[in-house]
Amino acid sequence: MALPSFDGRSIAEPLELGVVGEEAATYAAGTIALDIAVSKVIVTLTTGTWPADIANRGYITLPDTKVYAIASRTSNTVIVLETDYESTTFTLQSYTATYYTATVNAVGSYAKDTTWGAGSGDVLGAANFVWKMYHSTLKIHNMDAEVNKGRERLFDIVAIKMRNGMRGLRKTLATDFYSSQADGGNGMVGLRAICAETGLVGDIQKRKYGWWQGNVKAAGAVDLSWALLNEMWFKTKKFGNADPATLILCSQGVLQKYEDNLSKVVVTGASGTGYPNIYMQMQADKARKIFDGGFAGFSFKQIPMTSDLFCPTGNLFFVNENYIHWRLLKAFESTGWQQLRSQGKDWAQLTIFGYGAMTAAACNKFGQISGLNEA
Repeated sequence: MALPSFDGRSIAEPLELGVVGEEAATYAAGTIALDIAVSKVIVTLTTGTWPADIANRGYITLPDTKVYAIASRTSNTVIVLETDYESTTFTLQSYTATYYTATVNAVGSYAKDTTWGAGSGDVLGAANFVWKMYHSTLKIHNMDAEVNKGRERLFDIVAIKMRNGMRGLRKTLATDFYSSQADGGNGMVGLRAICAETGLVGDIQKRKYGWWQGNVKAAGAVDLSWALLNEMWFKTKKFGNADPATLILCSQGVLQKYEDNLSKVVVTGASGTGYPNIYMQMQADKARKIFDGGFAGFSFKQIPMTSDLFCPTGNLFFVNENYIHWRLLKAFESTGWQQLRSQGKDWAQLTIFGYGAMTAAACNKFGQISGLNEA
């Protein structure tokens, strides 16, 4: 079987939240003025009006090739861009706006002679992900093999090498899972690339579709709070069936800091303040009474929160497991020991290898909160 990187095969990930193909495009050239006094860029038309379809369905390209996704339409002449403008000054200049018309599925009751209508749901769109290759190569010098002759002793060496090799391979996979690697690199498409608001993932430009744009919140050196979690909770359930994330992953220091703050509120509190909904439970059949002031587990709106050793420092991720998959083309297996010569030394070499890829069906179902304080 030819290797995936040679024959060019890719994974077609079905998309349930939209159509990949461009439905319609309208280009309007003119002059705009930007209000940079607020956190988001405000684009006000001097002539003409914005169509309703432009909200969350398009982007603006300026003459300097800077591209900004459209976040919302506040009136028929004003739209808000998703990305902050990079400069502190702006002069009137021409622009090109690209947007896509909405198609609505035909639903409701029918008469016997009614012709069924066609909608965007009749088109099966797909994102294309390229297969990736992962490996771990192990070596045993022939001198070690000679000293440890005998099936039992050599088997012990091989077992240790294999165990360490698989640990290294798992570490690589776990690290790459959180990477910002998008289309085009050697590693899998990482979670930070899926969460990003712009970029090319699955051969789809994020800026073209609201349901393909992830959610990123730069917290800016603050402690994890209920407000930050709640904001991301609403953002990640905007599309689809409004289904929320199924898992929240964060670095160990972020979760520890969150527990420290929460413990002070629940257990200590302000002087003279009571908490009637907090109870101390004791076992009646034990003479020894135990009060535990810590937390055994966390959840946010019934979404499990857990720390991960490989999660980047100061980060937290909202993950919806229904829209992310590890696709396996070839399970990990080994080449078996082969006698090879390398750099003038004799080695027995074994390579563990396998092929797979991380795919997503709707990037908007994922979110990243960065810049959080660690304990």
